[in-house]
Amino acid sequence: MNYLSGLFTRKPPYKAVAFSFALMLVLFVACGGDNTLDNNDTIAPAELTNVNGISGDGQITLSWTDPTDADFSRVEITYNSDNVIRVNKGIQTAVIPNLTNGTAYTFRLMSVDESGNRSAGVVTGPHTPVGADPHDQT
Repeated sequence: MNYLSGLFTRKPPYKAVAFSFALMLVLFVACGGDNTLDNNDTIAPAELTNVNGISGDGQITLSWTDPTDADFSRVEITYNSDNVIRVNKGIQTAVIPNLTNGTAYTFRLMSVDESGNRSAGVVTGPHTPVGADPHDQT
């Protein structure tokens, strides 16, 4: 006879211990605090507000105010159609480096919630990085 079957055939205190253990396991799994996505949530978080961009030498610094949605998780910034930068909630600023001075860039900032829902996004720009000498376009 193996150990677990012995728990259920011995005196009542062992049954109570085994039952309590099984009940705790079921409750742990049911209430568990796991970080799975809420498949029922289809509502995107509110848009970012106060979006601003400041040009620098080979870079643009973006800033914004996060939405107040309880499930807001991060900001996704896209530019040049295939570049994506993710910024966790609460940071509210991002430096976009390695840009070409004299070239205009447009950015889309989308708020994303814990279920992966994305807002339509706020478009900012065009912003043009400039070198230390504003006449230097290289």
